[in-house]
Amino acid sequence: SKTAAKDLEKEIEALNKQISESDNAEEVEALNKQLAIAEKEYINLRNTVADTNEQLKGARKEQRDFIKQANTAKFKKGSYFDLNEQLKAARKSFKNLSEEERRGKIGQELTQRIQKLDTELKGIDYL
Repeated sequence: SKTAAKDLEKEIEALNKQISESDNAEEVEALNKQLAIAEKEYINLRNTVADTNEQLKGARKEQRDFIKQANTAKFKKGSYFDLNEQLKAARKSFKNLSEEERRGKIGQELTQRIQKLDTELKGIDYL
């Protein structure tokens, strides 16, 4: 795709140069048509590359999330690492709440859970 984009850029540049150097109206018209086609192809190619990059970005995020979930799943239930992952998830959930939700029942429950997990982990750290 990068090679095709570079080739189209060169073609567009060459067509623009030919147009600027030509005094023949028919030739300029034909070159303008070629230029319009090349520019359209270039835009389509750039859009395809942008879409592909977005898909790749999404796939990478899914992969990171999967790895994170797999790592979380391998911790023994109730282990320090399991509790730490629960604490991180609870904090992330709390941060995603609206102000109203933070003040409401959901926010209060999450706050209590965060405090409980934090206290439990600090107790283990103290040992």
